[in-house]
Amino acid sequence: MIRKYGPRPWSLLTWRKPMIRATCTCMPMLGISALIAFQSWNAYWDHLTRGHRSSVVEEGVNESGGTVLSNALLTLSVVPVAPLGDADPLPNIAEALRLPSCCVDAAELRSEAQRIVWARTIVEAARRHYAEIKDYTATMIMRERIDGVLGEPTYLNVKIRNQPHSVYLRYLRPSRGKEAIYVEGCRDNQVWAHEAPGLFKLLTGTVKLDPTSPLAMKGHRYPITDLSMGHLLKTVSERWTVELQEGRSLLAFPTERDEDGRELLGVRCIHVTPAPGDFFHRVDLWFDMENGLPVKYAAFSQPPPDSDEPVLEEEYVTRDLRINVGLTDHDFDPANPNYSFSLGR
Repeated sequence: MIRKYGPRPWSLLTWRKPMIRATCTCMPMLGISALIAFQSWNAYWDHLTRGHRSSVVEEGVNESGGTVLSNALLTLSVVPVAPLGDADPLPNIAEALRLPSCCVDAAELRSEAQRIVWARTIVEAARRHYAEIKDYTATMIMRERIDGVLGEPTYLNVKIRNQPHSVYLRYLRPSRGKEAIYVEGCRDNQVWAHEAPGLFKLLTGTVKLDPTSPLAMKGHRYPITDLSMGHLLKTVSERWTVELQEGRSLLAFPTERDEDGRELLGVRCIHVTPAPGDFFHRVDLWFDMENGLPVKYAAFSQPPPDSDEPVLEEEYVTRDLRINVGLTDHDFDPANPNYSFSLGR
């Protein structure tokens, strides 16, 4: 008897059934994979075509330019300031801000203790000035070192209200369209957030998170609750109260004109002798001479052994600042029709 090789017709049908089932199962997964790949390519293309990096986030600070300070910044305060420690008394904030050159070697003019008084006085005057502000909007450029890696600049539209402390963020790049809202004492003190438009946003919707949770802070050094000029000034004031000491802190007061043409007054602090508890080796804090508010901040760690340049750890730049614009609860409500939160999820 001669056996004919090859499957019988019913064997072909039996063999094809699992293939059909496998095809029906895999096709949706292949479609999702294709969407993810498409989104990844769009993100990569956006990175390639983003354009030149804004000079406002370049490491280091330009010290060029500068003349005698404008009297506009003197509107910060003219309240007498009590002397700190053994330093000579300062009659008022005007004396502290009337600096004669772009980068003062204050040793020729005042004692080291007096320079410490200047730095603290400028910050405290700015804090008093900020306390009178109800709200503001701005474009914020932030650059942070996370896990040892200095990230690309992140551009945000921000709305800040002081009472109650309220924050709205909309990412411009990267992750354009990503949003977050936080209002102190509201919505269980949680931050509401969603990803940029796309598949991931479709799958996750709007999430409610503890502001200090790892997921809420992913890619950032600080929680959304700390985002405001007032918190920055408070932190600098507290740290400089402890860290500024004669014999270990060098202070300079440069001025410059930024990319928007604003005249800025800087307070630069360098800890020549490191001490336990120091947050940073060098801090640059820049104030807008027109409105007296801090519009640029950069912090650096100690230079590596093979370099003299300090290492940029974090930098925050505020542009397009508008003060007391009349923000309301509607500006911090996820149901605002101008926002893209998914209220049903």
